[in-house]
Amino acid sequence: MSGQDLQHAGTDREINVDQENENLLTEIEQLCSRTNRSVENILLIGKVGAGKSSLINTIGKAFSGKYISRAEAGKGSSSSKTKTLGRFESVGVAEDDIIDGRRRVKVILPRLPTVYDFPGLEDTDDKRLQELLELVLGGYIPPGKSLGALKQLQKEYRLGSLKESIFTDSRQEWKITTILFVHSCREPAPKKLIACLHEVLTKADPKSAQLLYSGNVHVVMTKYDLVKRQHEYDSENSETITEDDYMAIEKEIVQLFSIDGNRNDHLTRWTSYSDSINPECHNPAIEHCALKFIKLIMTPGTAPDVDMVPVLTIKSKIDMAIRAWYRNNSCMSTQIIFMVIVFCLLPFFTYLLNKGNGKTSV
Repeated sequence: MSGQDLQHAGTDREINVDQENENLLTEIEQLCSRTNRSVENILLIGKVGAGKSSLINTIGKAFSGKYISRAEAGKGSSSSKTKTLGRFESVGVAEDDIIDGRRRVKVILPRLPTVYDFPGLEDTDDKRLQELLELVLGGYIPPGKSLGALKQLQKEYRLGSLKESIFTDSRQEWKITTILFVHSCREPAPKKLIACLHEVLTKADPKSAQLLYSGNVHVVMTKYDLVKRQHEYDSENSETITEDDYMAIEKEIVQLFSIDGNRNDHLTRWTSYSDSINPECHNPAIEHCALKFIKLIMTPGTAPDVDMVPVLTIKSKIDMAIRAWYRNNSCMSTQIIFMVIVFCLLPFFTYLLNKGNGKTSV
């Protein structure tokens, strides 16, 4: 095949992907018009440098047609550029951002998901981070708050003071519906951080025995353009990894999140517009991934809503307390029961004895 033929083939592929993207926008429009739908709240968490900010900016371009750096992306820094709990309504797109070719997006703009950006983390698992995650997932912390300042309050006062004294009221519009764990495909799996998130997500209400935080978890493996065989992204970055190395990291991530059985629904291989991929250029493959991902997040699940019905009533509490006391004092309980029986039967035996003595005397 000649160079000209290759060029035509590439152009045809782009046209096909562009058409698929238009179809995805139509499907997203339909999802936005669902009755009884609440706007999804997506929380991005991950290690420093995972690419959360670039992910937000890339989603923005997929909808608006123009790249605008709403979220400040770092450039190889070991410290997070994000310092506060960021909040991006309508996936970070404003009406003025939308180009003429994307006018249809203006209609659905207020109905697109809201993205929350948690500052970059280290691979750590501690109770202070768990408290912060609980507050964010539950809709207690207002957007824009400095996570560094909140950590300082945790140090000055005791653990739990944020929940008990400061952030005591939850807002429904802040509650997280989807947790997006963002991880760079060049980094080993952050086992401690995943364990920390798992600890929070498995906490249950003691009265109803139901999970406190019901948000779905989705994993995004960023910088997928660095995997050597991925040529369609035209990355200029030379820091590539082999496909075998990537698959080893993905496999470990999948195991840690226990999503091996439904990997396609809970994991996305992601490429963002970045320094190595010019954000000013049109790349339908990148935008296809972004639109497909948002469609997936907006698609309603099959699990029914569950009411928080208490499993512990006053009657059941009394019954369980009696049984627990009996188990812990089984020997003493047997003696007490025997004494109660004897005490109850003593009048009867006394009556019989007196009755027998009366007959003898007659």
